Amino acid sequence: MKNLFILALGLVMCASNLIAQEESTSSSWTSDRPDGHAPISVMGDHYHKKGEFMFSYRYMPMQMDGLLKGDEDYSTDDAHMMYMVAPKDMLMNMHMLGAMYAPSERVTLMAMANYLSTSMTLETKMGVEFEGESAGFGDLKLGALVKLYNKNRNSLHTTAVISLPTGGIEQQGDTPMMDDAQQGYAMQLGSGTFDPSLSLTYLGQADLFSWGAQTGYTFRIGENAQEYTLGNKFEATVWGAIKATDFV
Repeated sequence: MKNLFILALGLVMCASNLIAQEESTSSSWTSDRPDGHAPISVMGDHYHKKGEFMFSYRYMPMQMDGLLKGDEDYSTDDAHMMYMVAPKDMLMNMHMLGAMYAPSERVTLMAMANYLSTSMTLETKMGVEFEGESAGFGDLKLGALVKLYNKNRNSLHTTAVISLPTGGIEQQGDTPMMDDAQQGYAMQLGSGTFDPSLSLTYLGQADLFSWGAQTGYTFRIGENAQEYTLGNKFEATVWGAIKATDFV
């Protein structure tokens, strides 16, 4: 975590130095290359020129199994010492639709909607396994990317997003103990709160390869209708790519 915060601080310091310099269109960073985009899981990795727009579809599966308490393994038996039911594994499939439009050279607007389908295997204290399922539309995200710098094949932009609580947080399912029981946090479709997030993205290019880094923080505002709040989230990602040809 300390290293992640150092990365974030370094990017912020880089921004303060670069913004003061005069921007030039010569030798600028460009997305018009096969390596001009980050891996598909990185959101808001690039901006657009005035008048450009883009539509995207992402399919993002995620599978989890096992339990942790802090950074230590936690067995199902350990969980049953405190809880009647413990999760064993979970599979989530996300279908995400995105749209981006640039009303100016410096600002790109974006919107993201997603559809989730989730299944979880759970085990009761008596050793009975059962399945929980939920599906539906998640939280809607609206935001803007603001270009801060683009010169000498180096680019820096910031992204501000607000997540609207459009996803349901009252998903229920049948269990061996009762019907229509409230499902766990991970099985809900949204956070139930308005969640602003801020990120900073750095991009660099050479003739045959490129690289990038992004750091961001999501804030949860208040409690939702079920009287809980998901935790705040800090993320940091780095990547690199090789331009093998003009198309690959």
